[in-house]
Amino acid sequence: MYSDGKIIFENSYTYPDLYLLDKQLSGSDGLAVCNYLKTNEQTKEIPVVMMSAYPNVEELALNAGADGFIEKPFAVQSFLKAIQMHLQKQMAE
Repeated sequence: MYSDGKIIFENSYTYPDLYLLDKQLSGSDGLAVCNYLKTNEQTKEIPVVMMSAYPNVEELALNAGADGFIEKPFAVQSFLKAIQMHLQKQMAE
């Protein structure tokens, strides 16, 4: 877990099974991080789920390449279900 996108742009971390990004990150915009991940050869196939409390961000997130979006506030059960769905889809591919 990282509080900003700097490490993503440096590619100095172990790749996860799924990225969970907030739109609002310290030092970088989650949409820019998402776009970078989806255009990077090493990470483009890893699911990215974005979340935000800001209005009208879902469309921006999907346009940036996000595989899914969770609007805050959310019920924990809905959150877990969305993450599980994307992980299962990733495993099936």
